[in-house]
Amino acid sequence: MVGGGPVSWRSKKQSETALSSVESEYMAMFHAAKEIIWLRRLLKEIGHEQTCATPLFSDSKGAIAMARNAVLHGLNKQMRIKWHWLRKEVKLGTLDPIYVKTQQQPADFLTKRLAEEPHWRCARMAGMSLN
Repeated sequence: MVGGGPVSWRSKKQSETALSSVESEYMAMFHAAKEIIWLRRLLKEIGHEQTCATPLFSDSKGAIAMARNAVLHGLNKQMRIKWHWLRKEVKLGTLDPIYVKTQQQPADFLTKRLAEEPHWRCARMAGMSLN
């Protein structure tokens, strides 16, 4: 979000099969992180370099823990090395994974069928309105 509105949004089917919901969320964080890094580089090129970590919101505490912790354990040992690039960016301070409750995910109205009230609540959180 920049100036209260979304800058980039994308929805696509995962190209690889995840063996758990945590792994699936971690893969989604990886793809979001790639977009964040690209946007940070663009901002730097136009003279607006970001000096603090960019928040990376997720409703998966397990995926956030995996992004923050480089310890290899049963849950992540089968994952391909490429997914763990995310950990490096967190460690460097480029990204800051932050937990947000599912009900507070602004992008839900773009990815899920919602009743009218939750739809407009999410739209307002994303900086959109009818006014």
